[in-house]
Amino acid sequence: MSTADVLVDADLLVYKAGHAAQQVLWAVWPTEEEWRHEEPFKHGYWKRKGDAKNWVATHNKEGYIGYKVLPHKVSIAEDAIAFMKQKIVNLVISNTAHNDAELNYYFSCKLDNNFRNKFPSVIPYKGNRADLPKPYWKDVIIKDFFNDGPKIGLERDNDLEADDLIGIAATEGKTFIRPIIASVDKDLNTIPGVHVNWDKESVYWVDEELARMNFYKQVLTGDAADNIVGIKGIGDRRASKILDSLANPTEEHLHQECTFKYMDYVKKKHMSSQHTSEIIPEQTLELTAQKWLNQNANLLWIQRYGREQWGRDENTLHY
Repeated sequence: MSTADVLVDADLLVYKAGHAAQQVLWAVWPTEEEWRHEEPFKHGYWKRKGDAKNWVATHNKEGYIGYKVLPHKVSIAEDAIAFMKQKIVNLVISNTAHNDAELNYYFSCKLDNNFRNKFPSVIPYKGNRADLPKPYWKDVIIKDFFNDGPKIGLERDNDLEADDLIGIAATEGKTFIRPIIASVDKDLNTIPGVHVNWDKESVYWVDEELARMNFYKQVLTGDAADNIVGIKGIGDRRASKILDSLANPTEEHLHQECTFKYMDYVKKKHMSSQHTSEIIPEQTLELTAQKWLNQNANLLWIQRYGREQWGRDENTLHY
């Protein structure tokens, strides 16, 4: 009889719930304070804000003067979160020796504060997300989480992402003993431990060797979602084929193979350039490739010990 400590990637939990509740309906409340706590206005909802305002204007004499027209957080968002939470708990109970699960939620810092912004990169880290539509209810849902207080196990840091906080919590062995990681993001497959993917309804084990292999595959491919540019023409399948062909690869073997692929790409790109009349020494091209690889590795590395950069010597490069 035991309870599992589950480290939940709450960023994805909120985004999925928010996208499930994209429809915005409008209702009328006496004050903004009551908007957050009271039952919906008894006269129903309006699809257009203007219609709700017109209703207030035509009913002023009935005591509704000064009432505010505010969006109604449709219950489908809360239902979606509750469903995913229960799904995680059920997966843990069904696939492990635990008979219960305590969920601990981790949120990312604001993008502008992200420590990865300190690292040089080919293009801005997550710079492709500025114009992406965000779930309408994202901020409200997050506030609701934090208004519930620490009793539900919330964590957020000024400059770390949820992945980093989970990576540290899963590695340090102080707060939690052998916790379970819950996410639908393949990035966390670079952290050893038991994993739950509530979308795929799977529970699986990632050991240190597989975590290292997953990391170097990402070094080759980059991460389009985070604006990290990998080697053109190498996707997940090809990266797997390249690295899986190595027999019992060590950290050094994986790094050497990735370095070779980066150098090969940089040299071929230079040779096919229209400006081949400008001869660049091979050593310079190799240094360019190594610098690019290091930049990507720093951006992709998920924290395990807190405030460390990627490094092959037990990750001792602290910032």
